[in-house]
Amino acid sequence: MTGQLTHHDRKLLAAVATADVMAAAGRMIARPWRANLSLAEQLAMSIALEAAQAALIEARLLLAALDLPERGREAADLKAHAVETQMHRLRAALAVLDGNATEQETDDAGSHS
Repeated sequence: MTGQLTHHDRKLLAAVATADVMAAAGRMIARPWRANLSLAEQLAMSIALEAAQAALIEARLLLAALDLPERGREAADLKAHAVETQMHRLRAALAVLDGNATEQETDDAGSHS
């Protein structure tokens, strides 16, 4: 994918990678009309918000898995599998938010559903 990007796209992505999202958010909250966020900071905040939403969805699905009934061996096995899968997916989503996820981790999380 990187080969299809222009020089300007690559520069923007490099700036996004170094943007301090929390500092930008703090400036935006403190002075919304004068925050003066760069395009890279705006894009980094959007990416972070999308990642947070993904983690929220995985957390809700984990809660739903925890609420599954356990009566009978088949139901208990299904619940155990659902909980394990959602724990793995939530850990991967949180790793993205922390900036610690590898591409392999996020790919693996998607393959456990």
